[in-house]
Amino acid sequence: MVLVKSWDGISQPELRPIMDNFETRLRSNIMNIHTIVPDNHVHILWQIPQYVVITAAEILFSITGLEFAYSEASPELKSVVQAIWLFTVAIGDLIIILIAEANLFQNLATEMFVFAGAMVVVIGIFILLSVFYYEYADFNSDPLEYDLTDNQSSSCQSTLAMDDAESFISIKL
Repeated sequence: MVLVKSWDGISQPELRPIMDNFETRLRSNIMNIHTIVPDNHVHILWQIPQYVVITAAEILFSITGLEFAYSEASPELKSVVQAIWLFTVAIGDLIIILIAEANLFQNLATEMFVFAGAMVVVIGIFILLSVFYYEYADFNSDPLEYDLTDNQSSSCQSTLAMDDAESFISIKL
């Protein structure tokens, strides 16, 4: 904020002391700067590698999780499963906000270590889930496809695919 004395050209000398007093009070109020947090001595560019790693991790985790949820859901529940995925992400973000705003920890480093410990616990849960994972029915295959589980050659499979395409075209025409 820049203050410019606009009363220098005032012709009445009795107003000049009042205006100078007003300017002094304004400047004294402006110059009282109170700092709540200590100065930061780390340059802001040091945050770029951290944001790159966090963004890459979020992208890789989200793509993998959504692909897994979408591939394992039945066709009728694909949108419900994706909504549940996004809901769990929102709940996780809400937990972080609540812990951060509750000021449970005096030291910021302690709070970050608690978040890191929670992530280690979740990693352990994911490992247990992946070890004991049971593969359910495959909903992605077309029910009209041929079952080629008797180890037929790839040329036979391509012949069947061509026959299917020709019969499909003949039905459409």
